[in-house]
Parts: sequence; structure tokens; C-alpha cells
Amino acid sequence: MKHDPPDDERIDAMLRRAEPERATGLERRIGLDGVLHTVLGTPREEVLVGRFVLERGIGRGGMGVVYAGRDRESGARVAVKLLARSESTTRRRFEREADLLKTLEHERIVRYLGHGISADGIDYLVMEWLEGHDLGCHLRDGPLSVLDAVRVGVEAARALAVAHAAGVVHRDVKPKNLFLVDRRLENLKVIDFGLARGETSGTPLSAVGAVLGTPGYIAPEQLHGHADARTDVYGLGATLFECLTGGPPFRGSNPGAVLLAVKREPVPSLAARRPEIPAQLEALVVRMLGKDPAERPGDMNQVIAELSGLDILP
Repeated sequence: MKHDPPDDERIDAMLRRAEPERATGLERRIGLDGVLHTVLGTPREEVLVGRFVLERGIGRGGMGVVYAGRDRESGARVAVKLLARSESTTRRRFEREADLLKTLEHERIVRYLGHGISADGIDYLVMEWLEGHDLGCHLRDGPLSVLDAVRVGVEAARALAVAHAAGVVHRDVKPKNLFLVDRRLENLKVIDFGLARGETSGTPLSAVGAVLGTPGYIAPEQLHGHADARTDVYGLGATLFECLTGGPPFRGSNPGAVLLAVKREPVPSLAARRPEIPAQLEALVVRMLGKDPAERPGDMNQVIAELSGLDILP
């Protein structure tokens, strides 16, 4: 009989396989602003992807580079994500993000505007332009009030409930992927569906044993390659924990140590870090962070109902 390797060996292997590819020497020398030349090989002054003009680099992730851009037809500002590498698995994941995002229409989900392949052969995804910062940046100034944390939880859950109803699991719910338009908590939008997957999809888009997600917010079942709507319940629970206490539920000296804590350690006491947190709210967050998906609220609608029933919201 074949036995699974011990947790530490499994997690170590996952982390090795999940390491991002090293940038080329040219990319390291020229940094983000120069990636455009490396990726497209065309002049900065008038770089086009479809009908969109790229203006400046604003961020970089595992799959690509995000640029501020402009729609030449309407003049509107847009955000354009470019795929930086062309490996087949990465390309399929990028295409899947675009295909899933265009099916989701909700005021709390970043709006899809288009995608395609440029004349230079570069895959691109265009989304609405958002001014502000993400919740992770906001939390650098300290935890939220209990009322604001509950409001954030309800609005994020509303958006994710729509995604789940469409069969889409985000798989990377965390403060960094909750954007605050104009830096206002009431203007939250869920962003970055790069790890999202349709619940009925039978095509794995990661190497066997590769970990997809963010240590500290990843659900235990993701360490074994499983995910459903309750995986996002876990991610939102970890996000609520951070909103209320100022830090994620599990910490460690390195990503592997964090993943082991996620799998093995009980949820730390919220009240010990912040005594004024209502007991019912703490109990809900702890359930959302259950090691077994069956221990968690069954879906986002249940999360919304329980948060709204805490008698905290006006």
C-alpha cells in the first residue's frame, strides 16, 4: 500500500515546485519599468494591445505584469495584465482567469473589459481601472473596528457568493485581493482571479504536488490539491482574523513553517489578542478556519447570514 509522505516532506516538495521562475538578467537589471521592452520588444511610446495603449507599469505577479493603460476608442483608463511567460500551463491558467472573470458581473467584483492576444503574440486581460489600495495596505495602520471588520466580511462574502453561484472558486482570498476603491472600506472589490477554478473543471492547471495559494490564508485541503466554495470560506475567515487582530492566524519563520501551522495548529484565540471581540464573532471566525471543510459554514450565504445576525451591524 502506498502511503503519503509526512507533512513536512510534502510541504517542502510543494514549496520547491511552487518557486517562481527566475527573471532573466535583463529583467533584473531594468526592473519593472523595463519589463515592457523584454516582454513586447516594442517602443514604450505607443505600445498597443488590441485597442489599448500601455502607459506605465504598476505591479507584477506570478503570471504577469499589470499596466495602467488607456482605451484608444473611449479614452477611459484601464488596467491591463500581460502574460510575462508563454509556458502552456501558465497560458492556460491566464486564459482561464479571463474566461471566468468575464462571466462574473457584480458591483463587488473587478469588472472584465476584454482579453486577447496582441499583434506581438502577448496574451492580455483588460479590467476596469481602480484607484485606491488593497485591504492589506489598509491594515498596515492597524486592525479594523469590529463593525468595519464585519462589514468587510459581509461585502466580500456577497461577491464570493456570486462567484460560487457561477461555479467559480477564487482559491486565494486574502487582504491583498480585496481592493478598496478610493481607499474606502465600503467600496470593496474582489480582484485577482488568477488562481480561480471552475468547480466542475476536470483539468488541473498545476504540477502534481504544487501548492497554489498564499501561506497564512491557504486552506488545509489546498495542500492536497482540493478546493471548493468552503476553501474560500477559510480564506475569508483568515482575512477576518487579520482585520480583527492585525495579523494572520498562523505565522512561522518561513513559508513551510506557516503551512505546517495551518495544517496542525489550532486557531489562536482572538479574544486573547483583542478582548472586546464578541464571543459569537470569534466563534464564527474559528469555524470558518476549521481544518476540515465540513466544520465550516457551508457557503458564503451562510457566512452572510451569521455575520448579519450578530447584532453588530446597524
